[in-house]
Amino acid sequence: MINSKQIKPPHVRLKPASPGPLIERIILASSNCLRHHIGLLAEDTLPGPLPKVVTRKNPSLDNYFAELMLRSCYEPVDYLPSYEEHVIYGSQDELPSELNARLVGSLLIGIGGRSSNPDFIRVYDEHSAHGTRTAPSASQIVYQEHLERFKSRPGINSVTLLLEEINSIDSGGGAGYDHLYNILKSLNVAEYIHPGFVFEPLQPQWKRAIVQACLMAVCIGRNEFQNYDAEQATADLEKEWDTYIAKIEKRIKYGFPDKIIPEAVRVIKHGILQPKERMIAGMPNHLTLKRILFAFRHFWHPSVAAYLFEFLFEAMRQAQQSFEEMRNTDVPVRDLPGNYGFVYYCMDPKDRLPHRGLLSRINSYALKALIVIYNPVHETVAAFGSSHLPKKVWRCFVDSLLKKEGESVWYVPTAADGSYAYFILNGTEYYRGIPKTSLDEEGFFRLFTDTVGAHTAGKITPGT
Repeated sequence: MINSKQIKPPHVRLKPASPGPLIERIILASSNCLRHHIGLLAEDTLPGPLPKVVTRKNPSLDNYFAELMLRSCYEPVDYLPSYEEHVIYGSQDELPSELNARLVGSLLIGIGGRSSNPDFIRVYDEHSAHGTRTAPSASQIVYQEHLERFKSRPGINSVTLLLEEINSIDSGGGAGYDHLYNILKSLNVAEYIHPGFVFEPLQPQWKRAIVQACLMAVCIGRNEFQNYDAEQATADLEKEWDTYIAKIEKRIKYGFPDKIIPEAVRVIKHGILQPKERMIAGMPNHLTLKRILFAFRHFWHPSVAAYLFEFLFEAMRQAQQSFEEMRNTDVPVRDLPGNYGFVYYCMDPKDRLPHRGLLSRINSYALKALIVIYNPVHETVAAFGSSHLPKKVWRCFVDSLLKKEGESVWYVPTAADGSYAYFILNGTEYYRGIPKTSLDEEGFFRLFTDTVGAHTAGKITPGT
């Protein structure tokens, strides 16, 4: 019988041969294996008990890696550490205990960077003020505080390699279609079947187990990647995908409430089996499906590897099928002179990242359009500019919106050169504690119409 303090990935089976449920075995095995790989001795680790960890709703890949590293820095435990995702209401400047009693005595990852609440054990958040960073990522903060002093140990090189990739993507993008960073976005919105044919999003603990199993395997598999064969990895991944699709087809045949959109299957298969692998800062992406599967086969039992991969495939399939449906949905477009267009879309509960399909549809018409998406469930609004919308028109529209409603209402991602990203947000699912926009469909349409009219009349110049 394997004690949970010593459990490693090879010990984990779908049918328990060791104590604890599957989710607990995967999570403990991931941190145990990383701790051993780094070479942390008993005197190097933080003493238990391991505290509760709280992160924001739908954490980023950075947050998952930060929590995995941090848990690996604690002494081995034989219990599943508590892990929670929270939708944060109100200002992060405060997070007072009176309003957030469940956060008392917790470690915070990815939230709380502007809080001075002494009831938190520790806060690992790279954001100390609105729009600024104190570090490239939360993972970087964990590394510098707990692992940097061990950088002479060989195992640390694997951690820093993955840390550099996550930092680079978090700040500058560059992740491909088949990268875990992008797949995680689909995993956060996918719904999985539960007993009684109930479809619900994955519980935080399950997402944690799946994502950290991937991170751990790729991280400690650094030496094994010297024998990585891209052609063989492509063949292995194709076999896994075909097996997954065959299983879905069989379930549908026997009455499982699902459907397969052939075009979505074709697009995913083409995207994940591309022979050319993307590079980030001159290095190959390590967190791609091919490399994750390669690493899985070195550390996880084949049954566990196939089981975990089904979650990733399912998330991608649901997102791509939603994309295909949205791209072919007849959403009304309000035309403006000069090939400009305006779209206002109210989300349906079944939608998965609907802006992707809408943008693809609008861009295929070469429309210079503004797309506004309202989520009635979460009472949030997102606005997107199509790829053909002139930068100065988009900037003028955003500036007019900020002038009308204020910077406290809209989050505007801005590059180092001052240019605006082609999307803006009025709240998100995991952060709703901001004033709601006062504009409805007609209000957005009028503001955009005025902006286009000013541009047509030559009243918008660069820099205005």
